[in-house]
Amino acid sequence: MQKTCFTTIQITTIFKEAETGMLMKEIYRKHGISVETTPHEQ
Repeated sequence: MQKTCFTTIQITTIFKEAETGMLMKEIYRKHGISVETTPHEQ
């Protein structure tokens, strides 16, 4: 399994932002996550 470059605190923050209704593309941009590395909705 590949090691993540995010800490536990960063991952928790990302989940909390998603729960508040923040758009995923805004969360990706804020935390430097590439859209190509995430699963796409179909």
